[in-house]
Amino acid sequence: MSVIPNGDVRRDRVKVDDDFGFDVELFTVPRQYEGDLSKVLIPSGLIADRVEKVASDIWHDYTRSSDPESAESHELVALCVLKGGHNFFGKLKAQIATMNKFSRSDALRVEEEFIRIKSYVGPIICLVSP
Repeated sequence: MSVIPNGDVRRDRVKVDDDFGFDVELFTVPRQYEGDLSKVLIPSGLIADRVEKVASDIWHDYTRSSDPESAESHELVALCVLKGGHNFFGKLKAQIATMNKFSRSDALRVEEEFIRIKSYVGPIICLVSP
């Protein structure tokens, strides 16, 4: 596992190499998965910390104002891709809500929108008219 620098330390990404993994014995594994896992790629604590970091980056990007003493409300329209993104989306919103709760100056209102996408197997033809 390594960090990929992006020029902005807040935007660095964690890269998980193909051969990387933690020993399964280091974690509590649900009974139905015992014997099926050879390693743990990303522990749940790391995922939770990264969600918190993404929420922090979003919150700071959208609440940055020219006057740090002014109390402003900012708005973000967040699009959740159903169904797979619902858990991540909920945790991200909860982190932003926590940041709003403890902020002394700014707040970020999150308007939620949802979209459902279907996967298609086989050739997809797009017709575009002039």
